[in-house]
Amino acid sequence: MPTSPRRRWFLFGLRTLLILVTVSSWLGYHLNWIRQRHAFLAAYRDLPTRSVHLVQPGTCGAPGQLPLFGESGVKYIQLAKRHEAAVRRLFPEAEIGISPGWERSTKDMKRINETVPGYYVLTQYDE
Repeated sequence: MPTSPRRRWFLFGLRTLLILVTVSSWLGYHLNWIRQRHAFLAAYRDLPTRSVHLVQPGTCGAPGQLPLFGESGVKYIQLAKRHEAAVRRLFPEAEIGISPGWERSTKDMKRINETVPGYYVLTQYDE
């Protein structure tokens, strides 16, 4: 009686696995960076008392490999001092200006909120 051939599973080598992991992690890193950039711009675009006063998107090249994903750069951002660290991380290509009157740190804003509840709503971008 003839035996049917054994089914072979898809085989791949360790090198292929390492290449796939490297490419997927590189892709995930850049897509997450783009998502964070868009989330930051969306969070501050429509606020009535914006702490990001001026954003000029699309006026310069995006950093690194982001243009491969269609991301445009941001030339200039004017913002509150307390958001400077987050913006420098998300938009390294941008010139950053600190708005007059917005020099207060997150620590100062928390102290004011204790006195006047609801004065400022802390965001994920506060230091």
